[in-house]
Amino acid sequence: MAKKEQFGNSKSKVTVLLFQLEGDDQTIQTGMRTIQNALSGFGKQVKQIQSSPPDNSNVPEEEPLAETEDESNEDVSEIATSQRQSKSSRSFKMPKILDLDLTSGDVSLKAYCEQKSPGSTDTKKYLVIASWLKEYRQIEEVSCDHIHTCYRHMGWQTPKDASKPLRNMVYSNQWFSAGSSEGMYKINHIGENIILGMGKGK
Repeated sequence: MAKKEQFGNSKSKVTVLLFQLEGDDQTIQTGMRTIQNALSGFGKQVKQIQSSPPDNSNVPEEEPLAETEDESNEDVSEIATSQRQSKSSRSFKMPKILDLDLTSGDVSLKAYCEQKSPGSTDTKKYLVIASWLKEYRQIEEVSCDHIHTCYRHMGWQTPKDASKPLRNMVYSNQWFSAGSSEGMYKINHIGENIILGMGKGK
């Protein structure tokens, strides 16, 4: 009789051998010894058990890792935002109104601007104002205050950063040169040549 072994929930493979002997007592005894010897050798063989895959139905699934933001990117974003806010909230010094005579003489500032027709660009307006102040008021160097005073006289809106067009004309257009002191600028021969060509197409 084969012995049935329990292996939990796993499946086992059992081989059952059935022998039938026929003959006299001596023959049967000889056959039994032969069978016993065979079974004793068979028992030494390694039993192979085919187990079914483990049941993972009761094993809790691993929870997916929560997505985390890259702290370095967040820091960079905060710095960029701070820089934009700092730039947008940057305050500029308000230019002053100077006591300038802008109407008397052969050509008033308004008449000169109408003649040169600088258009809507601030650099051209600054250039015309500086040229008029040099030619009709003998003011060689101008500041943001000169420009702002003339802008208000003409009814124009002074840029928030009033010195930016002056800096552009020094380093980009090169129509102006730096003056004798900080914040002062003077029209150079390149700028005067531009003035000569303005207003001729009217």
